[in-house]
Amino acid sequence: MPKVISPIEDTPAARAGILAGDIITHINGKPTKDLSLNDAVKQMRGEPKTSIKLTIRRAGRDKPLEFNLVRDVIKVRSVRSKMLADDVAYVRIAQFQERTAADLVKQLSEVHKGPGAPKGLVIDLRNDPVACWKALSA
Repeated sequence: MPKVISPIEDTPAARAGILAGDIITHINGKPTKDLSLNDAVKQMRGEPKTSIKLTIRRAGRDKPLEFNLVRDVIKVRSVRSKMLADDVAYVRIAQFQERTAADLVKQLSEVHKGPGAPKGLVIDLRNDPVACWKALSA
């Protein structure tokens, strides 16, 4: 059965509350037990604004959860940034892509345009299953 590694930020699944570690047991009422990951992904993809129903098994829950989602075009924004309290810049890398390095430089430039330079920097790589490996091998 397919397991959610990390829902992509600002997608129908993330907005609905699907979490890392959730097990997808059914797609539109059909069991996923014998599906490969690729087959499950193919079944979940579809035309924007069409509906899909996912049944999820979540750790700590006795009963399965059902999510009715509306498909959307997924645009992954790999780098986001904001200023935190105490003049600390926060940069979130959600997923490494071809443009991530350039996007990171752009976000850091934007952070430095504000009033006063940041006194610290937090780079958040959480929930990207390959982020650490790619960062270390770059």
